[in-house]
Order: sequence, then structure tokens, then C-alpha cells
Amino acid sequence: MSTFAKRLSRALKEGGLSIRDATAWFDRGYATVHSWKTGRRAPTCSADRPFKALQDLEALERHVASLTAAIEKAEADVARRVSE
Repeated sequence: MSTFAKRLSRALKEGGLSIRDATAWFDRGYATVHSWKTGRRAPTCSADRPFKALQDLEALERHVASLTAAIEKAEADVARRVSE
């Protein structure tokens, strides 16, 4: 499995996202994103969108990390308040 496929799979899992969600994020069809996730195909560059899929994946990873951090902070705040 390619590095891209591993990173995409991890981002979807950690973010609780489906392939359908990723199709909206990447603005690509279901079959395309599914093939990226399973590692059957790697994203390709085009003259008008060089490295677009990689840039979108990096943005998705940042977004998921930000949401995860916010959820963890909220859970810690709730746990702190309950224990007071």
C-alpha cells in the first residue's frame, strides 16, 4: 500500500469519515477516492492541478488533527469539572 493510501486511510479512520466524505473533500468521484484508499491507484498530477491531491490530503490531516485536539480538550474539561 502506498504512503498516500496509508495516510488517507488513517485520516479517514481518525476523523470518522467515509469515502463519500472524502469525495467531497477531494472533489473527486467515489471510484477514484476508493482506488486511492485501497492503494490500487495513486493520485496523478495534471498541468492545471499539480500536487492537488497531496495538498488536499495534508489539509485533511491538519483538519482531523485539529478536531481531535479540540475533542480531547473538551473531554478533559468535562472530566475535570465532574471530578471537582
